[in-house]
Amino acid sequence: MLDLNKIDKELSLLVQTEQPRKDLSKSIKLLFAKQYEGNNVFCYANGVGEHDYSIINADSEFIFDLIVVEESPFGNSSLPNVHFIKKTLLALESELDGNLQAVLEDFQKLLIANSQEKVIIFRCHSTEFDSWSGCLKEHLNNYESEKKETYHIIAKINDLNTFKRKTIN
Repeated sequence: MLDLNKIDKELSLLVQTEQPRKDLSKSIKLLFAKQYEGNNVFCYANGVGEHDYSIINADSEFIFDLIVVEESPFGNSSLPNVHFIKKTLLALESELDGNLQAVLEDFQKLLIANSQEKVIIFRCHSTEFDSWSGCLKEHLNNYESEKKETYHIIAKINDLNTFKRKTIN
């Protein structure tokens, strides 16, 4: 489970670094991946590349921008290096271009994720956060699902140079 207080604290430190969009995206993925360090937990992230964190197992998009899975320590008998995925712990999408349509498209990917935690991260102006969050909530309300799931909406608020988080379900 995510430690949201720790995430908030780390994001407030991260925003002070004023990184370019690509570097900020990488830093956010690493921040979330570090929350899951442990046995048989594997993280796959797009755009991370070489880094000092052993927690990221592959620099490739594995359906989502960051996905954290718990794998069995055992693999298939014919391919022992390919382990069985037991469950998905986190699915994260980030859309830092400041485009609502792109944010909604990424959020729709999260709707179909079979994950304990779902996170969407985007960039907007302070006057847009409530309306953009409302659009995401509307998409969630129109998705027919038997499960009640929790979504963490995190926005980098450009004009205030801060992050804002909201949880919806």
